[in-house]
Amino acid sequence: MNRQLIDDVRASLIADGTIPNMDLTRKQVAFETENVHAFVKTMFPRTGISLLNHIETLYVSGVGYQTYHNDRHVTSVLQGVLDYISQYQADPRTVRLLLLAAMFHDAKHTLGVMPDRVNTALAVGTLKPVQYLGALIPQCVDHIANYWLSDIECNGYKEHTAFLTELMELILDTTFPYNDVCAPRYLVGVFRDIDRLTIYRPDWYDQIYSGLYLESAAPKSIAFVDYCASQVNFLLSLEVYTLIDNERLSIAIRNARHVLQTALSIGGKS
Repeated sequence: MNRQLIDDVRASLIADGTIPNMDLTRKQVAFETENVHAFVKTMFPRTGISLLNHIETLYVSGVGYQTYHNDRHVTSVLQGVLDYISQYQADPRTVRLLLLAAMFHDAKHTLGVMPDRVNTALAVGTLKPVQYLGALIPQCVDHIANYWLSDIECNGYKEHTAFLTELMELILDTTFPYNDVCAPRYLVGVFRDIDRLTIYRPDWYDQIYSGLYLESAAPKSIAFVDYCASQVNFLLSLEVYTLIDNERLSIAIRNARHVLQTALSIGGKS
């Protein structure tokens, strides 16, 4: 019944113009994917293709059926990085940190089986160099390691270790619920915004209200309408850190309220 309600709400949102039809959505998603992949290859000219292939492998090897924490979510967050740097100045090192955080932050996600602190610990575990300086790249050999160091503009092991340490800290700081003693550093706040507000993407309904619901809420027998209400409350509780994301948040809250009202009018507590 919940799956039918998801489909019925989607149809209603398409009919009233809240979301595009599915053909247009697919085209927009394909454009985003092509766009972010091209940018990754630009920022990592020697290792970008290997890096993207590695990411694809990581996000099909988690626990269970990944309907949200998958390569589409990664693409959404990568696009969020591009949106951010189109509005704010960022040096190349910061851009690479954000891109890599987007790619690795949900790797090996347990899909609601374990607390989020376990998820982020598993994610950073995929970053720890084991044998080679370029251990982010699978089947790494010496020349790939050198290419990797060149791509991230690190001069030797010490700088590489510092870079990876900052990247791992950035990912760990996305652990939810947040446990901040004081305001997080700016880059952490930016990345949290980028990660949480994928509801701004063209397929936001399918990501949040189908993918995330089926992955994390449906297995716990949470009704779709109750899940929709929790999304409104979640968005109302958010603190954002950049102007662009205050604008996004207003849109997201409006959309979430509309989804809830639509679900209530169509199916009630299915």
